[in-house]
Amino acid sequence: MPAHVEYCLSSLGRTLLEPLEAFAPWAAEHGAYVREARDRAKEPGPRDGARDD
Repeated sequence: MPAHVEYCLSSLGRTLLEPLEAFAPWAAEHGAYVREARDRAKEPGPRDGARDD
């Protein structure tokens, strides 16, 4: 029988909950742009990273 393991956040880890809750909607809204930018960064050639929109 495998050992039972229980995980929880430390008090320091819990301080990240509020920033992560703010980040999640931003990531959902901007995730496609981030993926596109990452893909463009993999392409050879000059780039300045500026958004056109």
